[in-house]
Amino acid sequence: MIMGSIMTGTTLIIILIVSGLISVALIVKLFLLNKSKGQTINTYKKLQQEKIEQEQEVIKRLKSMKFEVTDEFIDNIINSENELLEEALNDLDDDPLKKLNFGKKNS
Repeated sequence: MIMGSIMTGTTLIIILIVSGLISVALIVKLFLLNKSKGQTINTYKKLQQEKIEQEQEVIKRLKSMKFEVTDEFIDNIINSENELLEEALNDLDDDPLKKLNFGKKNS
């Protein structure tokens, strides 16, 4: 009878230690996921701002050219850039930043 209660007490302690370790691991994982999510959101905001600035520059350059530039032509450029950005950010298999650097040489 004493041996059974010692075994039960030891088992209870082991269960408490394991559940404590699992709780700590889950808290650490949650922290890391939130940190990663924050970095992803910041990267997305930065890329959105860069995209807007690039679109504004393209529009200024196009309007300064001698030939007539239609609004439809400008809309096509903006939409194609939006599709590239969305495609890069939605593709979970690849790193979105690598996809966006399609025109740059890898160093």
